[in-house]
Amino acid sequence: MISINFDSRFKKSNEGLGFRVGYGISNAFACKECDFIVLKGNIIPISVNYLLGKKKNHLELGTGLTAFIASKDSPAFPILGLDFGEYSLSKNYGTFTIGYRYYKKTPSLLFGISWVPTYNKYDLNPKNVGISIGYKIN
Repeated sequence: MISINFDSRFKKSNEGLGFRVGYGISNAFACKECDFIVLKGNIIPISVNYLLGKKKNHLELGTGLTAFIASKDSPAFPILGLDFGEYSLSKNYGTFTIGYRYYKKTPSLLFGISWVPTYNKYDLNPKNVGISIGYKIN
């Protein structure tokens, strides 16, 4: 999975409550009689987060929702026998985020690494790790 995100604080501050919204692409896996098939789709991550820390080092805590939408043009759908209209597969995943974020208070590059488990009513995937590289503006 890869995504481009916009992250901001609700108040004019480098710490505290904020949000993240983005767009990306991802793969999902389906099983047709135990033959795994890859579905390519779009993701829309939306989350709220809280940054704790002063100066350059911050603890990030967050929760959110990521929507996965696979297009009907995906080559896997005829194999799976799926036909759900314009968009053939849509799944929502809840997320939790516990991570570290490094940046200066002035405009500069930022770096972060996070553990981001995902869940829905059918399963829990604790194996997701996120890496953030970006540019902080005031």
